[in-house]
Amino acid sequence: RQLGDGARFCIFAIAAATSSPQMTALGGALGGGAALAMGWALGQALERRLPLRGIRIAIGSVTLIVALVIGLTVRGIV
Repeated sequence: RQLGDGARFCIFAIAAATSSPQMTALGGALGGGAALAMGWALGQALERRLPLRGIRIAIGSVTLIVALVIGLTVRGIV
């Protein structure tokens, strides 16, 4: 149940693909802080309220699509 590595990879890829790595780092830090704050504030209630399995699948799918688009763009295919 580790989500951090995929998010870090995606943030690094976006920073590498754009001309604004500082803004990408700021967005990644703010997003990570928001996720930690939500987990800390809601605790066990988060697991009861949200369909975590569906959220994990959705986030994984988005990460995969973003990685594919960035990779294909770098290779000049897209």
